[in-house]
Amino acid sequence: GRPVIFAGNGVWPPDESICAHPGSRADRVFLFLGRLDIHIKGLDTLIEACDRCQNVLRHHRVTIRLVGPDVHGSTQSLATEIRKRSLGGVVELLEPVSPEKRSEFLARADLLVQPSRTEGHPTAVIEALAHGLPVLISPETNVLAEVLAARAGWGVTVNPCELARELLRLSLVPGEILAQAGRAARHYAVTHLSWERVAAKTLEKYRQIIRVARRAA
Repeated sequence: GRPVIFAGNGVWPPDESICAHPGSRADRVFLFLGRLDIHIKGLDTLIEACDRCQNVLRHHRVTIRLVGPDVHGSTQSLATEIRKRSLGGVVELLEPVSPEKRSEFLARADLLVQPSRTEGHPTAVIEALAHGLPVLISPETNVLAEVLAARAGWGVTVNPCELARELLRLSLVPGEILAQAGRAARHYAVTHLSWERVAAKTLEKYRQIIRVARRAA
């Protein structure tokens, strides 16, 4: 068949002065940032996981913050679940924000959580890494192998029991563990995910195809 090029997303890494400082505060914020698509993004799993461990999250002042636009009434559905499970004060549901505000939310968080059931090349994860924010993501985000190799975060399946265990563990780890992962996330993003680097890799793939085509001619 014909050769295929996969060109991933990139990011303009923000200035260090507006990056995250994970693990530096007494309380912690675990952030989901993106479309509130309950099934695709695994938000039903996240809500159930929070329900399973909400007492510990409350005790250790951990907030799960969901920020993003509505998808087919998902905001109301999530609000209903949060109320039904008495998760007020643990799970915050906020409206979508501008690109500038996205950066502020990333900078104020300690962890990005994205237990997606399916993804392409998720922008929120890439943005989080560039902001020096470690991530807790499912294999279905398609970037878990790179994140683990870079020591920039952790993996979790789309299973509420496992996700609850990981939320608990990362609520209790010393702040320096989150800080180390955040520094690794920033280094990986700057080194591999900047638009300059992504463009260079894509151009090299085109050159390889051209060389192959010329040899076959």
